[in-house]
Amino acid sequence: MTSYIEEFIHEKQLAENSQSSYRYDLLAFERETGEAEALTAAKVRAFEKNLDHFKPSAARRKRSTVNQYLVYLFRKGIVSELFNLPDVIRLPKSDNLPEKQDTSIYYKENEDKLGQLLILFVLELGLTPTEILTIEVKNVDLDFKTLIVETRGKVRVLNLTETLLSRMEIPENHKTYYFEKSGTRYSRQWFFTHISNYQKVLGITPMTAQELREQYILRCVEEGVDIHELGRRLGLKSPITIEKYYVK
Repeated sequence: MTSYIEEFIHEKQLAENSQSSYRYDLLAFERETGEAEALTAAKVRAFEKNLDHFKPSAARRKRSTVNQYLVYLFRKGIVSELFNLPDVIRLPKSDNLPEKQDTSIYYKENEDKLGQLLILFVLELGLTPTEILTIEVKNVDLDFKTLIVETRGKVRVLNLTETLLSRMEIPENHKTYYFEKSGTRYSRQWFFTHISNYQKVLGITPMTAQELREQYILRCVEEGVDIHELGRRLGLKSPITIEKYYVK
């Protein structure tokens, strides 16, 4: 069935970004309904029910994409019946997602420059503790305002925000890592302890690294960042794990 998807996308002559969106939605449809030749009305209805979990805009996009594909399958004679997803948006279910918090206190001037920078790497770029601790000096380019992040052999280039740039400088005595001591990078435990103590000094209940990262995700969703772009920024193999943040 995947070959049908690629043929359909090729026939549509879509822009590269649109191709990614179409492919993502149709592969999800394929996983839930199986081979095109065995498609049934019951399978289509089951897929339609799952659209309840998405916010209206995402559900409309998925309906439109799948309906176009269903017409293609019927026109090509791959299915004998023209299936269709009605353009009806149901009230979605609550997933008990975290709420967006006021994080402005983390941006105020503070004597603990290191603690603040560690937290801002999470709030501004959505980096994980391991990604932050393994940043190499050679991968930081303040002139071009970019940061190269390497995770499990996968490389991605991120734009450094003005907030980070104003607080960063290249440590001349560091041999390899941006955050290191005597040539050895700090441990994850050091990271967790440092950001926890930093927040306690601010007089607030400490947020974990994961909770801080979720604040970054929520802000990106609020700003209208596309799910595929957000997945790229976070270094995800698939944006499936962040779909829940796009449900309202």
